[in-house]
Amino acid sequence: MTTTLTRSFPEHVPPERIWDYDIDAFVAGSADPYEAIARLHEGPDIVWAAGGYRGVGGWLLTRHADIRAFFDQSGSYPQELK
Repeated sequence: MTTTLTRSFPEHVPPERIWDYDIDAFVAGSADPYEAIARLHEGPDIVWAAGGYRGVGGWLLTRHADIRAFFDQSGSYPQELK
């Protein structure tokens, strides 16, 4: 018996920005987790990760400069992330 998961994506996310993987499975599928994560640099600088944190979809920044810029913008994200 085969089970197929059907994921839904927000309508505002362009198809080329959808990364339809579970982050834990993606990293576990490689002998070197750093090499696996480095493969993210082959795609867009920001993607909608379908299986992001604990299987919940969300935006995933793949470039250090973008991550740094996000956290440097105090006040632009929820208080609980500060």
